[in-house]
Amino acid sequence: MKKIIATLIAVVVLVACFATVTALAATPSPSTKPTHQITITTYANGEEAKGTYTSLEDGSIKLDKTENSKEEFTGWVIEVINPDGSAAPAQENVHYVIISGKLSSDDLVIKPLANLHIEESYNVKGSAGDKGNTNDSPVAPPTGSKAVASVAVLTVLALAGAVAVKKVRV
Repeated sequence: MKKIIATLIAVVVLVACFATVTALAATPSPSTKPTHQITITTYANGEEAKGTYTSLEDGSIKLDKTENSKEEFTGWVIEVINPDGSAAPAQENVHYVIISGKLSSDDLVIKPLANLHIEESYNVKGSAGDKGNTNDSPVAPPTGSKAVASVAVLTVLALAGAVAVKKVRV
């Protein structure tokens, strides 16, 4: 019986390792140069307006804060545009990669990995940088891997089965 339990646990561990390797192998190759739709909004003059960016040769984009704004700059807010046209908070290293700068920097260089809407935020009404504004998005951020969760459930079930079998034999 101990050999059966040990074999069961070994199979669960192997499945967990295989699921992790498969998930890591599924990441796209960086050799392709995808093009993504990028829109920029700015509140530099106190109201919403179309912003600009500079495309760089490596596929990244350079964002510069609007010069001579009388409003308080609060940073860059990046959202991913879903296939249905809705927007959700973008995740770094999933939807974009920061090449240089920070989301709070005047200048920022990012490499888009998805269609993005980027807001040059200021502390003005309507802007995401409005300090009185809250995130009312009905969309929850993505959570962990389903493969890892299923491996954890299988492991718990295998251990529960092993304990149950041992109690029955005693």
